[in-house]
Amino acid sequence: MRETIMDKQETREWVAMKNGGQQIFGILHRPQIPSNPPVVLILHGFASSKHGSNRCYVTLAEKLAQAGIAALRFDFRGSGDSEGSLSEITLEDLVSDALSVVENLGSLPGIDATRVALFGASLGGTISILTAARLQIIKTLILWAPVASGELWYRDFLTQHPEYRHVDPEKILSSYNGVKLHPQFREQFAQMAAYKTLKQLSSLPTLHMHGEKDTVISIAHQEAFRQSCAQSSHMHFIKYQDGEHSLGFSPNFSEVMEETLSWLQKHL
Repeated sequence: MRETIMDKQETREWVAMKNGGQQIFGILHRPQIPSNPPVVLILHGFASSKHGSNRCYVTLAEKLAQAGIAALRFDFRGSGDSEGSLSEITLEDLVSDALSVVENLGSLPGIDATRVALFGASLGGTISILTAARLQIIKTLILWAPVASGELWYRDFLTQHPEYRHVDPEKILSSYNGVKLHPQFREQFAQMAAYKTLKQLSSLPTLHMHGEKDTVISIAHQEAFRQSCAQSSHMHFIKYQDGEHSLGFSPNFSEVMEETLSWLQKHL
């Protein structure tokens, strides 16, 4: 049976905004009911896009809309449909993009811009933490395999690639998939310690999910966050035994979705 307009639980619309003189593009999933829903910003990983692996961010946004929660998937500058080049982007630029998108929520009609959650995967999870630390309105965080620190990432890289032990660290972080990275990105990433920042957000409800078989951002990153936030009762950590880096391809994906939705319904 063909779906009719009455069967639809969401509408989708392009959202465009500017930051740093360049256009950022996103897709807003707006639920049919209620009329003034809260909203989740979906922050993708480095050099990824608003679709996510196996279109997992699209699936997440659809599930959120079905639950009466709006979702805005957007591309950072230098990724997806947004303007800019990956080679021009710094870590601070990514945080600036996220802050700009939050600021622009108030211009979207029919969205409750006082009830905002940040969802981020991989480096997008790290950006979510750094962004939340600069805002007062974020109600909750959902993190999939975020990077705890540049130092830990570098240590993991050398463990997996011992042939680079005698290579200048700047050369290791100088490019990504053949794209030359901005020197300030390398510097800012190397100094980044998001696990310390999350500790400062100890009263912010946070759901952290990570696959134990992740070889890109090892499970050691979750442990760094867990130890740093050990005194907080607002942080919830989940490990998936068979999960790899992209939980979008996880055999536990349906469970991941359920946990994510349940958390947002409770805390947003």
